Amino acid sequence: MQVQLAPGSAGQKSATLKVSDDAPNSPQSAALSGSATSGPAPSPPTPSPSPTPPPAPAPPVNVPLVPTPASTLLRSAAVRVDANGGFALPVRCEADAGAHCEGTLTLTTPKAIKKKKRGKRAARVRQEQVAAGRFSLSPGRGTIRLRVTRGWLARLKRTRRLATTATALTRRTGAAAARDTARVVLLAPERKKKKSKRR
Repeated sequence: MQVQLAPGSAGQKSATLKVSDDAPNSPQSAALSGSATSGPAPSPPTPSPSPTPPPAPAPPVNVPLVPTPASTLLRSAAVRVDANGGFALPVRCEADAGAHCEGTLTLTTPKAIKKKKRGKRAARVRQEQVAAGRFSLSPGRGTIRLRVTRGWLARLKRTRRLATTATALTRRTGAAAARDTARVVLLAPERKKKKSKRR
């Protein structure tokens, strides 16, 4: 039997070993002694956890710029027509730099139409075109030149003014056209002053 001394501290140590067996004088006893020069081996140091590295920054996300849909804005105005029926209507093109506004501009006015139906006169109103044209504008303020039709120009010269509704339709790629309306009053051409004859 081998016995090993494992003291908890340094110095002289003693102990008694008892062994139980089937002998008449069981248990058997034996005195043990020994000298310890040092205590138990120190426990190895607990390794400290390594610091967690900060998370890597996320790569920048490039958000594509969505172009602003173009639109042509009108404003109510009174516009003088020249002798040939031409006039310029002030507008504003809302679009990104480098883009432009394209579309059509139409001026209409209501006109009552009388019809006889079963001995009765029935009147209905329809919108008649006074002037129309296409436009292509750069962003910002601008003007669109149109010309009054011959028939409405003759009437305008008699009535001296004509109330119309201007409608601008601006084309958009992959979307419905932008629509804007405004009230525009057309003024007749200025009358030429007659020269008085001197006697």
